Amino acid sequence: MSFSSNARSRALVCCTTRRTARLGTLARVLALLLLLSFRPSVAQAGPILSLTLNPGLLTAEAGDTLIFRGTITNTTGVSLASTDLFLNFSGFDAASLTDIRQLLGTTSFVLPNNTFSPVVNLFSVVIRPRSPSGLYSLDVSLQDVNDNLSNLVSAGVNVTESTSPVPEPSTMVLCSTAIAIFVARRRQQLRSKAAS
Repeated sequence: MSFSSNARSRALVCCTTRRTARLGTLARVLALLLLLSFRPSVAQAGPILSLTLNPGLLTAEAGDTLIFRGTITNTTGVSLASTDLFLNFSGFDAASLTDIRQLLGTTSFVLPNNTFSPVVNLFSVVIRPRSPSGLYSLDVSLQDVNDNLSNLVSAGVNVTESTSPVPEPSTMVLCSTAIAIFVARRRQQLRSKAAS
């Protein structure tokens, strides 16, 4: 009998140990879930500087200079001066778009935290003479002195064919002939007055 009661007690101890282990694991999982639910939530942060072009697409002819304007939103946590901001340019056709110059900072302004700037001149682009007509793009991002970066914005340049009239050679010959006749008649009139 003692053998059977011994086996029975071992079986009870074994079952109790398994239940305790399961309850312990379940308790740990529930405690972890409870801790995670009270953890402060971290919002997915977007760019703390934001750049908006206004308008984002400009049209011009080859040889023209374009000025892109836009606004800047500051949510960096500190006030920024216009001279604290820098533009980065990439992804453009250097054979057609040249002499890209930052204009931001030439007009001084302060941009407090959680505000946006008025519409300001940001940068200029020169379209190289004899550039083929078509649509060109230029990627721009904003960076401050604290290395905060903005979203990447695409500026569009629509190059159209030149519409300025070029005089034809026959028109030039006709105008030159008319001027020569006018000068010859004027000289003739002056000579006839001098002879009389």
